[in-house]
Amino acid sequence: MRVSLLLTITGDGGKLPPLFIFKSKKGGTLENNLNKYKEVINLNAIIICNENAWCTFDVMKKWLFEIWLPYIKSFSSNGNGLIILDMCTSHIKEDFLKLLYDNNQNYYLIPGGLTRVLQPLDVSINKPVKQRLTQIYCDNCLKLGRNLEKIKREVIIDWILQIWKYEQNTINKEMIYMSFKYCGISNCLDGSENSLIKVYDKIKEEIVNIDEMDEDKDI
Repeated sequence: MRVSLLLTITGDGGKLPPLFIFKSKKGGTLENNLNKYKEVINLNAIIICNENAWCTFDVMKKWLFEIWLPYIKSFSSNGNGLIILDMCTSHIKEDFLKLLYDNNQNYYLIPGGLTRVLQPLDVSINKPVKQRLTQIYCDNCLKLGRNLEKIKREVIIDWILQIWKYEQNTINKEMIYMSFKYCGISNCLDGSENSLIKVYDKIKEEIVNIDEMDEDKDI
């Protein structure tokens, strides 16, 4: 079994609904059952199934129209937004970038190899989410006295929902807000917040060598 999780955070410290991609036949019984479960627990999320649990163009299209655009249009009079994406194949497909353009969305693509210093999710958010998910899994294994060889998809949804929506000590608004500062995205233009940038000292001294950076450093 495999599941991919697409998380979206905003510069004001917000968390948008998660998007789950489970490995299964697209549009099959599993997808229908999981979406029925989503309705039962009143979960604001998107659940998709495809053959490899990959983030495809169809997944990104659904994310754009069902997660991002409703959010950006809720407070922007013209619906304009800035989306920061890594170089995942589905992000840089011409069809998807055209969709962004057609819907008045600006985008910035993070060069390959630089997500650990320029992508807020990689800098501050993904690691504690994965650590907490591992902890929940291990706690459940201890209760049963064995490894969980097969976990129901509904259980995985519940675990991630617990982390993303309810556990403020795992991921809170301040962590998200500051993660954009660490990446130099939302810092004050007068330079007063430059020191918050993760590699500011090296940038200032013009000695940045991305290969020598500690990619596991947690801020």
